[in-house]
Amino acid sequence: MIEFILLTAAFILLFLLSRRQPIVAASLLPFFLPLYLFRFSILAIPTNVLEIAILIITIAQLTLPGAVSLWKKAFARLPPFISALVFLFVLSAIISTFASPHPLTSLGILKGWIFIPILGGWLTYLAVNKQGASAIIKNLIIVGTVTALLGLIMPDSSGRLIGIYDVPNSLALFLVPIITLTWLLALTSSPSPQKVILVTSAALMTIALFGTQSVAGLLALLASLIIGLLIWRPPSGLKFIAGAIIIITILGGSYLSYTGKISYLLAPLSGSPYRNSLTVRLQLWSIGAQLIQDHPISGIGLGTFEPAYQEKLRQRFQQFETCDSRQTNCLQPLAEYVFRDPHNWIISFWLNLGLLGLTAFVGLHAYLAWRIRRSYQLPVTDYQLPAVALALLSLLIFGLADTIYWKNDLAALHFILIALLMRGQEP
Repeated sequence: MIEFILLTAAFILLFLLSRRQPIVAASLLPFFLPLYLFRFSILAIPTNVLEIAILIITIAQLTLPGAVSLWKKAFARLPPFISALVFLFVLSAIISTFASPHPLTSLGILKGWIFIPILGGWLTYLAVNKQGASAIIKNLIIVGTVTALLGLIMPDSSGRLIGIYDVPNSLALFLVPIITLTWLLALTSSPSPQKVILVTSAALMTIALFGTQSVAGLLALLASLIIGLLIWRPPSGLKFIAGAIIIITILGGSYLSYTGKISYLLAPLSGSPYRNSLTVRLQLWSIGAQLIQDHPISGIGLGTFEPAYQEKLRQRFQQFETCDSRQTNCLQPLAEYVFRDPHNWIISFWLNLGLLGLTAFVGLHAYLAWRIRRSYQLPVTDYQLPAVALALLSLLIFGLADTIYWKNDLAALHFILIALLMRGQEP
């Protein structure tokens, strides 16, 4: 009861702030990202604090005088190609929902991982311009630092850091893009108290990332920083970024070696039968590719990978049981049934949204990359947008081996970063 009263009071204050200072309210969205973990139901509809916060800010803005006109003008500024790609992305999600064998699950995903995140990105787009992204970026760094600090004091039973999340990789997935963004800003800024704060925040988040023991996360961070170094070649931070990459590589590699994570991943190469996260992923990707072959155009329906994967895995066990090892190469499948995502964003988007949705998602990011490449001339003097671009890139790299989008906080973060890039490139 007390929690309900406090939550209601907080929502009322957010509504009043959104009416009085809509830009300030929208800039607070990063703080709500981890709060999707606080779940409840309204009229039997499951929801969470993040979703309600985005809806409250939206409703408050729409009830302001001239709001509709403001939204129309903002929409008119969007490049038509971007509008078309987002429309196709949403359309593919709606089609996949209606075609889904599990419509209630798909409707929940359509709400929480498609509509609400895009709405959050739209609020971000309304709130910032080329000079006004600083508040949202600063708030992202703050929430990333706080989340990392909570992670440092909350390991799981195996010693890996999980923080407020249920598994270590969820903490790593949230931190990696923010770490990438923070390091680039920290190492390209001039000496000042702000630089000290940025370096401290980046270091704390990196230590927390080490503690998750996510090899894919560490590789995504390093790859993104290296790409940023090669593309933008910041004259004021070249040595610092190169040094940071070397230090992160040495410290991260040493820690992962000390914990046994590297030997754990390399164990299957010894030739002995061994199950680890890599071999499980290989099975996920293999079955995911098989499902794509079965449904190359439409996919399998929004949020229905887990039952489809389980059915294919059962078929593989049946084939293994009847297989003659003297005549064929019989490989026993791994009895790993509980996975709601194939841990690869290409396979995931293809299966969830069909070929249309995957094409829209890839096209959106390709168009953003083209705009950024066209907009920036070397040498770069303002690294805010390059930092945001690298943050988005780090998610795509991380997503080659993990789930980067199909989660409330990550989906909303994705569209917040996209909105920052779009608005920041406007004159």
